[in-house]
Amino acid sequence: MQSAISLHDVASLFLTAVHDIIDADGIGLYQLHVGSGRVLDVHAAVDDSMLHEYEHRGRGDDPVLAHVLEHRRPFDSSQICASRWRGSGAHTVLEASGFEHSLEAPIVLAGAVTGTINFARSVDLRPFDAADLEVASIIADHLALALRRAQHIQQLAQRTAMFESAMDRISDSVVLTDTDGRVQYSNRTANNELEAAERDSGGNESIDADVTEAVRQACESIRSDRKRVVVQDIQSAGQSFVARTVRLPDRTKAVLTTLHARSRATRDLPVWSVLTRREQQIAEFASQGLSTRHIADRAFISENTVKQHLKRVYAKTGVSSRAELVQLIWAADRQAPEATVS
Repeated sequence: MQSAISLHDVASLFLTAVHDIIDADGIGLYQLHVGSGRVLDVHAAVDDSMLHEYEHRGRGDDPVLAHVLEHRRPFDSSQICASRWRGSGAHTVLEASGFEHSLEAPIVLAGAVTGTINFARSVDLRPFDAADLEVASIIADHLALALRRAQHIQQLAQRTAMFESAMDRISDSVVLTDTDGRVQYSNRTANNELEAAERDSGGNESIDADVTEAVRQACESIRSDRKRVVVQDIQSAGQSFVARTVRLPDRTKAVLTTLHARSRATRDLPVWSVLTRREQQIAEFASQGLSTRHIADRAFISENTVKQHLKRVYAKTGVSSRAELVQLIWAADRQAPEATVS
């Protein structure tokens, strides 16, 4: 059971293997809500009609179950006064399906009963005894470990799906790698942006490979130079990206890279050559309608520094405002039909 990776797999293996360990005609595995004791799931080798009847008439009047839940240890019907057992709702349900004897054991996780394993024998078989109780206790302990492991895997899968879904809704391109630069995850924006860039290049050059190599180099720099952050300009197949790679906490052994595509139109400006690379970047972000705060976030600088860069851009391009700068960029775009402003 320890090899099972899902709750369903654990239950299936239990039902298959337990026949060889405890002789019983009826076998069941119940998962219970810790607070209320409500049944969350059931896997059993008996008729569904019996399971339904037990929930309707037996569970609320089951002295074996009551003892198990109270004392958190295996218990069987042979230890109950015969009149009490035969007069219980649980016995009535079992008897209607040809069963006479009952044994139940708790599944305990973190000190709480999270389920039970149930065994039933027909009247022509011997009652359960101390040896059966001991075996049931061992089975329940192993089952608890297997279920805890499966629940942990399920929670990790759900948590992973949640984070991936959140990352896919981020407008920035995000790539997660290990410390050797091997890509472990890239969000939808990154995939779409790289695919679009690949199409624009005519498929003659592998932009994805160039980005991957740049990220690998950044990871190497982080490892060898003990840097926490590496910022790169990536030029590939006529496309341009700014990549910021950040080392995550050591225990994760992971590196996070955000990619920001640069539009072609802004690099085609007649006055572009008079601007520094940083000023080009700031002008491009401004042309995309980003606020000063958002430009600062994208460029990883302070808002005051953004304002200083914009002043120098205005002076060098002969404009007096952000609106005029955008108009200049758009005018250049109209003069170059092949270019686009993202």
